[in-house]
Amino acid sequence: MAKITYKNFFIRFIILLLLIFTIGGIAYYFFFYTPPVPVTVDTVKRGKVQQTVSAFASGTIMARNRSMIAGGMMGTISKIHVKEGQHVAKGEILIELSHDDLDAQVALAEANLLVAETRLEQARVGYEVAKNLSESQINQTQAQLTQAQADLDRAKKLREQGILSPGELEKVELAYKVAKEAYQSARTGAKELQVREQEIKAGETAIIQAKSALQSAIAVRDKAIIKAPFDGVVANINVHEGEGVAMGLPLMYLVDDSDLYIEAPFDEANAGQISLNQNTRIELDAFPGKVFMGKVFEISPVISISKEFTRTFTVKVKFLEQGNFMVGMSADVTVIVSEKDNVIYVPSESLIRDEFAYVVEGGRAVRRPVTLGIGNWETREIINGLKENEMIITSVGIKGLTDGVTIKIVSSLGE
Repeated sequence: MAKITYKNFFIRFIILLLLIFTIGGIAYYFFFYTPPVPVTVDTVKRGKVQQTVSAFASGTIMARNRSMIAGGMMGTISKIHVKEGQHVAKGEILIELSHDDLDAQVALAEANLLVAETRLEQARVGYEVAKNLSESQINQTQAQLTQAQADLDRAKKLREQGILSPGELEKVELAYKVAKEAYQSARTGAKELQVREQEIKAGETAIIQAKSALQSAIAVRDKAIIKAPFDGVVANINVHEGEGVAMGLPLMYLVDDSDLYIEAPFDEANAGQISLNQNTRIELDAFPGKVFMGKVFEISPVISISKEFTRTFTVKVKFLEQGNFMVGMSADVTVIVSEKDNVIYVPSESLIRDEFAYVVEGGRAVRRPVTLGIGNWETREIINGLKENEMIITSVGIKGLTDGVTIKIVSSLGE
């Protein structure tokens, strides 16, 4: 009977211990047990890292050549030669204003020029005729004067010898006098050529005046014929045929879509990092998931202050590859300031205040101090603190993640 009592006591004691341990375990679980913290992880890798600077806001695709085409005179639209979206060549007629009266002015100026050219030609022909006649008369009278001089000299000798009578000498002297007067008269006629030369000069001046008048009439008429200043596409047309327009009124918008670039604003804090010829990454809403490469070709020399007192400067970026780009598209621009290859790097999201990171060791999170190099919002170079292929925690903002805590690796925090 005593043995049975002892056995029952022992069983009850064991049951009591189990009950105590069970209650204690439950109490410990509820009051002291910390469940593993679910985390996402990545590995420390080796490769290329870039230092980048992103634009303060989305940039805009611009055309290097763009123009709001305006009329150079008042008038009425007689014909629109192009349509919106049409590509045009430099010099191609875009719009015509009514110009019948201006055509008449051009025709009159052309006629006046023709008259002036005819008169000049007549003056030149008259000059040549007068010149040839004058030269002929001078030569003829000069020969006659020479002969008369010789006859007079011979007659004087014969008179001295008493062979020639005084009356015959007088006849020879008279003939000499007539020949001399004829020669002088011929030379005087040659001076009249100077008058004809002045007529030619006056005719040449009239030609210059007539040509200037014609050029002026054409210039005025050409203001009524609006032509494309460069190759481009007609973006929009603001007028209709038959509509009256004033001088300087915008008629259409023309852009050269063959030479596009991006203007993007950057914060003044990045002014010292951006320089000419740096490569850029360009992302467009019109082409989701695709990245285009570009290059910085111009940087604004001044800082602009907005109404909100933000200070930015403009950076112009040209495309390094072709695409179906359109003027006015928004573009996100990231400038590649510098880059390194074959370096250890981690996702930027795995860093805490750019000072620490958590690695996985024995199922626990271990905090490590790190020294960083270049990087961007995606990846950062690790100079010291981590080794290649180490497992690193990326979900560093999760509640409960502390140094030494037990962790549970998950593919996403939604699990």
